[in-house]
Amino acid sequence: MSHTVIEFSGGLDSSYVLWHYLNNTSDDVTAIYFDYTLLTENQQNKLAPQVQLPMRRMEKEAAQKVVDWCKSNIRDFTYLIKNGGRNLENGDVTHEHRTRECAKYAQSVGAQNVVSGRAANRPDMNNWGKNPMTRTESTETLKAYADSANTSIGGNSAITFSTPLGIYDLNKNIVHRIQELPEDLFALVHKCTHPVFDANYQLRECNNCTKELWRTMAIDAVTRGLTTANNFATWFTADLNSNSVITFDASALPLHSGNVTIRKFDFINNLVNRGIVVTSNTDFVLSTGEYISTDTNVVDSWNLRGDDRHLVTPILGNLQPYFIS
Repeated sequence: MSHTVIEFSGGLDSSYVLWHYLNNTSDDVTAIYFDYTLLTENQQNKLAPQVQLPMRRMEKEAAQKVVDWCKSNIRDFTYLIKNGGRNLENGDVTHEHRTRECAKYAQSVGAQNVVSGRAANRPDMNNWGKNPMTRTESTETLKAYADSANTSIGGNSAITFSTPLGIYDLNKNIVHRIQELPEDLFALVHKCTHPVFDANYQLRECNNCTKELWRTMAIDAVTRGLTTANNFATWFTADLNSNSVITFDASALPLHSGNVTIRKFDFINNLVNRGIVVTSNTDFVLSTGEYISTDTNVVDSWNLRGDDRHLVTPILGNLQPYFIS
């Protein structure tokens, strides 16, 4: 019997992959979650991007809930929590580190497949005439991660690395992923890049980051009949280059009482560049082609740790927020 190791975070994409393999294959499945809440300061400093501890704490709780649901409602599988600081190298990217560690585990147990939920943005954007992918989802980067992992285990060609959500495999866009997951399972997945503390000092979703708004917008568009799940990418990208506006009902997010209007190009450009919360303190950086927040409370820059941001030049000036209203 085939054995598949899933790099699992508790977010929508890796939860969909876990659900798919448990439902639609007979593989032995091992899901591995990498816990970054236990990292020492020295380990954190080895990583780029920054660890974002509040998000990781909320993510870890969501991951356990997703695992418990899948075991109770689908079938049993192995769930492992590994210290995210183990075997870190200086300048490591979290995704590359996790791929290497999954490969080492797969080799140790004789598993044939290492799978992740990356490349999920491709089916969302595959009709756009540009490559909107984050660095974690470009074909070259994914291949580099697999090559690095394969090297770390001595070139074991018996292990296959795959990102099945891409357009060449399952081809599941954001609407498919949300609609196909059981509703009570979707309610458990981690959905926020910038959780905040409530009055009782408990972490909750911010209801305002691009990740939450993207999902809300996509489902609203299908619900109102503006497009269908299968046609979502064509519909959204048709006028993307002109930076047209779209209004959608965001009342499902407690922070918003009704409609929200956004500029489509600005919105997706922030989404695929790590979902930075755009504020008046967000700048576009020429040397990296990214939006980098200068707000000391926001450290979600892609390849720079917070203490390095002041070294990035030149700054082109404040970015116009994608929100119109």
